[in-house]
Amino acid sequence: MQEKSERIALWDNLKFLLIVLVVMGHSLGNFMFQNDACKGVYIFIYFFHMPAFIFISGLFSKKTIKENKISKVTPYLLFYLLIKIISYLLQYGISGKYVPIDFLSESESPWFCLALFFMYIITMYTKRFRKGYVLTLALLLSCLAGYSAGNPDFLVWLRTVTFYPFFYLGYIWEPELIKERLCNIKFRVASVILLAAAFCLCVAYNNKFADAYNLFTGRHFYSELHGFQILGGVFRLGTFIVSLLLIFSLISIMPRGRFFFSGLGQRTLAVYVFHGPVIWLVYTWLGMKRLPDILPYGWQLMIPVISVLITLFCSNFLFHAFIGKILSDRWKLPEGERGDAGC
Repeated sequence: MQEKSERIALWDNLKFLLIVLVVMGHSLGNFMFQNDACKGVYIFIYFFHMPAFIFISGLFSKKTIKENKISKVTPYLLFYLLIKIISYLLQYGISGKYVPIDFLSESESPWFCLALFFMYIITMYTKRFRKGYVLTLALLLSCLAGYSAGNPDFLVWLRTVTFYPFFYLGYIWEPELIKERLCNIKFRVASVILLAAAFCLCVAYNNKFADAYNLFTGRHFYSELHGFQILGGVFRLGTFIVSLLLIFSLISIMPRGRFFFSGLGQRTLAVYVFHGPVIWLVYTWLGMKRLPDILPYGWQLMIPVISVLITLFCSNFLFHAFIGKILSDRWKLPEGERGDAGC
């Protein structure tokens, strides 16, 4: 029983950290073009935070995929629409003008929900094939997709194809096995060194990593890489390997015990759905974009603090309960009312 408790705490702790990084990354977007340190931290976060979330989603997708429970993943479509509508209302409130909504194209935070829905559906159909073949094909398509042209945001197809190998790796690996393999003290020491080195490199050489950022987001074609278009697929494979190493490193150093924030790791979806408008209110309406003027020295240290506070606010009971209602089975008709018998 203790082993199970530790395993759950590990993933909850990791998800809480990752959602804080999501909020911090979107907060840093307000300052990355005016401060090199913020730009470096921003690039470091984008190196692994969404691949890590997708990998974890794959880890715990097995039961849903095995039983083909499409009803368990359709709520992601509702979350996608919900975030878009909230963003639209916010934009309308700012401008006061009608702006059409493109429900089939997305470049902002709602992409994750739609991509996750597609990843579940794809895996439900690919689970019958040999895992090695599927993973190889997924990696190949991920590397080749960047050579395309057109609209990368249409049904978030480019991000789905680019990040799908992370989801599939999570699907074919067992959480317990990963936990056991990464608890070695030598691996933990190496993990700290790797994370620290990656962080320092991103901060110190943020301008040189500017092109690499286009690879991290998953929504840019290789044509946007200056002088490296032909080798884009090789760089994509390289970023995949480095991102995976950083994910494993993060898992390795995560505390296994339960803390006051562990339970909040179960509320990350609520934070993801509602954090965008809250960030806008904090940095625009409350004037936190003026942090460098308000606090000339050390203002950068306030961004992690604000990000944690936003995360705590968005994980409140009301938002979490609302998300729980959407995920519940109350939307489904009882067995006798579905009209399946005559089909």
